[in-house]
Amino acid sequence: MMQLVNTTTGALVAGQVRRADRFVSRLVGLLGRRRLRPGEALWLEPCAAVHTAFMLFAIDVAFVDRDGVVLAVAERLRPWRAVGPHRGAFACVELEPGALARAGVAVGHRLALMEVRAATGFFTGRRPSV
Repeated sequence: MMQLVNTTTGALVAGQVRRADRFVSRLVGLLGRRRLRPGEALWLEPCAAVHTAFMLFAIDVAFVDRDGVVLAVAERLRPWRAVGPHRGAFACVELEPGALARAGVAVGHRLALMEVRAATGFFTGRRPSV
């Protein structure tokens, strides 16, 4: 299981993160979903721009560079909108509306995807391989 942590503040941004790092998984993204549950997120890599065409709900989006530094955020991005491309962006994370504000995510903060041991819930202390 993966979690997304704001290492600048120590806040948990999302407790259940799915990674889309292949062409088909990025292409499908959140299509077909009715919503994201609180604590769920989709990490898209590589990604410098997103659109919400054919989506049924709004999302929060944060774009990060290779070091996880937040370059741009788009909050409550409604269906049929687009944002980006953002220069220097390596990946983005899509979350339920309001998630970025609740976790205090801001431009310049550092986000980290962390693997978590399912049985204990403890961080393994390493980032997943890219």
